[in-house]
Amino acid sequence: LLSVQEDDTVDVFTSGRKMRLTCSPNIDTKELKKGQTVRLNEALTVVEAGHYESVGEISTLREILSDGHRALVVGHADEERIVW
Repeated sequence: LLSVQEDDTVDVFTSGRKMRLTCSPNIDTKELKKGQTVRLNEALTVVEAGHYESVGEISTLREILSDGHRALVVGHADEERIVW
C-alpha cells in the first residue's frame, strides 16, 4: 500500500506498476497504513488488509536528492530506483 485517498481509493504497487484501486465496502480505509500488504481480487479491488512484510530487498544508497525527501538507491543487477 502506497497511500489512501480521500475518496477511499488506494494507491498500490503491484505487478511492477503503480495503480489506483477501489476497496471493498468491508475495508475500513482509515485503518490502512502505508507499507501494509493488501489482497486484491480478480477485478483488482482491495478485499483484505494484511500485515507488513518482514523481508525486503537490500539496496545501496547512492545519493539523497535535493528535496531531502527522496533518494536514489541501487538494487539488484545495478537497477536504480527513486525511493521516499
